[in-house]
Amino acid sequence: MQLRLPVVIGGPIRTKSHEHWIAEQRFNHDGDRMALAEYQLAAHSAEQRVLRLTTALAEAARGWRFEPVVAALRALRGIDTIGAIGLVTEIATLAASAALAS
Repeated sequence: MQLRLPVVIGGPIRTKSHEHWIAEQRFNHDGDRMALAEYQLAAHSAEQRVLRLTTALAEAARGWRFEPVVAALRALRGIDTIGAIGLVTEIATLAASAALAS
């Protein structure tokens, strides 16, 4: 759609105002309307999947031996639960690999 129409839909950042703008777009051709509807459906589905996975991962981290480290990392600006879990997991993996190598 971006190649044929002078309207750019999508981008790296999806905000409420962007979603509102997309919802206001009107197209004359049925194919364009269908493509927009499919885009909106796919975007909504992806957002719901990310929310489910984020919630499941945060719940799985409860009671984990590194939970206090995750909590401490979350106190830093810009690090959310998922980022903290990923960082701790990578460091723990590197530490385990180093221990096996020696």
